[in-house]
Amino acid sequence: MQFEIGTNATTGGTGDTQITNPASVNTYAIAIATTEGDSGNVTVAIIDDDQVNVTASVGQSIVFDLDTSVADGETATPYSVALGTLATSDVETSGTTDSINMIIVEGSTNGTGGMVVTVRNANGSNGLVSTSVPADNIGSADATMAAGTENYGLCVITAGLVDFSIATPYSGNTCATNSNTNVVEGLTTTGESILSTTAPFASGHAEISVNGAVSGVTTAHSDYTDTLTFVATSTF
Repeated sequence: MQFEIGTNATTGGTGDTQITNPASVNTYAIAIATTEGDSGNVTVAIIDDDQVNVTASVGQSIVFDLDTSVADGETATPYSVALGTLATSDVETSGTTDSINMIIVEGSTNGTGGMVVTVRNANGSNGLVSTSVPADNIGSADATMAAGTENYGLCVITAGLVDFSIATPYSGNTCATNSNTNVVEGLTTTGESILSTTAPFASGHAEISVNGAVSGVTTAHSDYTDTLTFVATSTF
C-alpha cells in the first residue's frame, strides 16, 4: 500500500499542504485514517545534525641565511670576504679565478607579500676604510669595475637566481663570477634593496659578487675593512 502525503498526493485529488519537520529532536507519530474506516500511526524520528567544526592556524614563517664561499655551499660563521692584495693591474672579484668568496643568500617565507632583502655598510661611500688611518679609504660608487680605477661595490650574479628577483637599484646590472667588468652599486649606510619577492616562496637562492680595485694613488695599507649588514623583511 502506498501513501501520498501533502502536495505529493496526485492520485484521486491534489494535496494542498505539506508536513513540516519539527525543530526539536524527538520521535513523532503521524496518524493515518481512511474513508473506509482503517486507521493507524507511522512514527518518524527527527534527529539532530551532527556537525564537526574543524579549525587550524598557520604560524608566520621567515628563514634567512648567509654563507660566504667561492662556490655554492653551506659555511659557518664568521662570514667573511677577503679581497686580498689589490693591484692596479687587476680587478678582484668573487669567484674561483681570484679565490674570493661570494656572498650566498638563502631564504623562504609564507608571507603573502614575499620578502625584501636590504644591504647597508659601515662606511657608506668611503667603502673600505683603513683601520689605522681612517682618512684613507677605497671609495664605493655606482660604476663599471675597471683595472686601475679605484672602486668597491656589490652586484647580484644573474646566474643561479632561484625565487629571488634582483631589486632596484641592483636590477639591470651586468654581473658574473670571475668578471673584471661587473657593474656594481655603491654602498650606503642607510641601506638599499638588493633582492625581493612578491609572494610566498620556499627555496630562495642568490649569489652576490664583491668587487674591488685600486688606482695608482690608493694609499698602501694592509687593514682596509668594511662591514656589510643584510636585513630580510617579510610582509604577512
